[in-house]
Amino acid sequence: MPVQKTEKIWHNGKLIGWDEAMIHVTAHVISYGSALFEGIRCYATPAGPAIFRAREHAQRLVNSCRIYRIELAYSAEELVQAMVELVRVNKMPHCYLRPIVLRGYGEVGVNPFKSPIETYIACWPWGGYLGEEAIEQGVDVCVSSWARMAPNTLPAMAKSAANYMNSQLIKMEASCPASPATPSSPSPATSTSLCARSPSPAKCFTSPTKFSSAAPPPKSRPSAPSTRSRSAAASAAR
Repeated sequence: MPVQKTEKIWHNGKLIGWDEAMIHVTAHVISYGSALFEGIRCYATPAGPAIFRAREHAQRLVNSCRIYRIELAYSAEELVQAMVELVRVNKMPHCYLRPIVLRGYGEVGVNPFKSPIETYIACWPWGGYLGEEAIEQGVDVCVSSWARMAPNTLPAMAKSAANYMNSQLIKMEASCPASPATPSSPSPATSTSLCARSPSPAKCFTSPTKFSSAAPPPKSRPSAPSTRSRSAAASAAR
């Protein structure tokens, strides 16, 4: 669903125009995914807009920043008040809120500590995540061949942007168009396709851990001659 522009975005304690919220292409977050965020719903109620579990979401964002050693300049309560103010200023009866903390423009390299910390909160209208028809018609689901990353590779308890590369692979797999497999598809006996009904390998992919059908066979090493063979060769040489 396209993002619908609103008037203001909260940035480092100030309200700025939507089009002013920009980062440089060489900002640390672009190359290294160094961002923590939350996704929060604000619902229309008879008493006015109500942000769902705002404090719990704000506290999780604070905790995520601690895991990645980001010194957040704002408390959970200050983030909640910023969200309330943003909804009020943008006159939103209901919306989606996206607080995000990222490492910005500073140094290039994996070490993040010399890149500045930027905190943004945006809000915009967003309907049903799976489409408005999902409640009435249901949705198709599948078990993905991609596994969630282990907690000692990336800390999944932190809601980081980097984690969502894994989610993108899963989403793309689930979104493959359904059609009969073609003769060019890999053999199920040698490779597990991410979408068994994929029309062609160009549409869906094969899990990188299961490339046995495409990878060339390992080159066999010449076996070392036995002791007896070496002795016979030495005698012949004499």
